[in-house]
Amino acid sequence: MRKKVLIIGADSFLGQEVIKLLKKKKIILFKTSRRKKKGYFNINLEDSNNLHKNLDKIKKNIIVNLGFIDIKRRNSKKKNIESINIIGNWCKKHNSRLIQASTVSVLLNKRNLYFQTKYLLEGLIRKINCKNTIVRFAGIYGYGNQNKRLGFNNSIMDAVNGMTPKFIGSKKSKRNYIYVSDAAKVIYKCIVKKINGTIFASGHEILSFEEMLNCVTIFFLNKKAIFRNKGSRKDRIYKPSKEIPKTNKMRDVLKHLAC
Repeated sequence: MRKKVLIIGADSFLGQEVIKLLKKKKIILFKTSRRKKKGYFNINLEDSNNLHKNLDKIKKNIIVNLGFIDIKRRNSKKKNIESINIIGNWCKKHNSRLIQASTVSVLLNKRNLYFQTKYLLEGLIRKINCKNTIVRFAGIYGYGNQNKRLGFNNSIMDAVNGMTPKFIGSKKSKRNYIYVSDAAKVIYKCIVKKINGTIFASGHEILSFEEMLNCVTIFFLNKKAIFRNKGSRKDRIYKPSKEIPKTNKMRDVLKHLAC
C-alpha cells in the first residue's frame, strides 16, 4: 500500500526540500501551511480548533511535523505544547506515525526558549507514546532565505549577493552541519523504514568555521572570508545515528550551488 504522508510546515526551508524528494519517490503527500496558499491545506498550529478539524479531514498514516510556532510570538511555548499534544494524541488514536523534527541542541542550553521548547515537545511525544520518530537535526545549511536561525546560511546569502561574509568568534571551532537535501533524505528514510525512537541527523564531515566560510567565499567570490578571531574554541560535533545516509561534502555542495 502506498504511504500517505501529511507534511506540516511544508513551505519551510526543510519542508520544501522534503516535498521535492517525496514527489520524486511517488509518495502520496498532502502539504500544509499556516497561510492560505493554493495547493496547501490550511493548518495553523496556534489554532486548536483548526488543528483538530483539519487532522480529522486529512486522515493520513504518517504525519511529518516540521512546523514550530516562533518563540517571538506570544505564549509560543504553551501553544507549541498544545499543538503537539493534539497531533500526538491524534496519531495514537488513529495508529498513525509522527515524525517530529527536533534539534541536537535540546540539551545544550535549557535557558534558551527555543531549545527548551523543543526538549519539552520531545518529552511530551514520548509520554503520549504514539508511534514516533524524533529527529534531532544538527544545523541545516543550504541556499535560501528561510533558515536564518543558522548564521552560516546568512553567510551563504551574503556571498550570493556579492558581500564578503564576516565572522566574529573562534574560527577554529568545529561543526558537522547537514545539507538540506541530506536532511530531507533522513525524513524520507524515517517514512519508508519506520524508524522508531530518537535519532541524530548530522553531517559525516567535520569542518571548522574557517574551512566552511572559506569554501563559501572561494566558490562565490573567489577570495577568502574576513575573520575576527575572538573567544576560545568550542566544538559542537554530534555523531550521526547509524540510520543516517552518507551526507554530501560541503565543498561539493557549495561548488554546485555556485555554478
